[in-house]
Amino acid sequence: MKNEVIKGSCEHCGFAYKGIIIPGADGDFPNIKCPNCHQETHNFDEASIVDERDKVEHYDLDYKENLY
Repeated sequence: MKNEVIKGSCEHCGFAYKGIIIPGADGDFPNIKCPNCHQETHNFDEASIVDERDKVEHYDLDYKENLY
């Protein structure tokens, strides 16, 4: 499995973040915790998909980078 660049916005606090998900030894990706409120978030996708959606919806979010 390869690393994935992701972007998301926490469904709990709305914090926008981006980072690289690194698969564990078993090949599964870890659960994502928001870097701001530290709650588990499921609101993320591949960065390229988010970038395309942002172009259409005219978002200009300032993402904080993290490594998961």
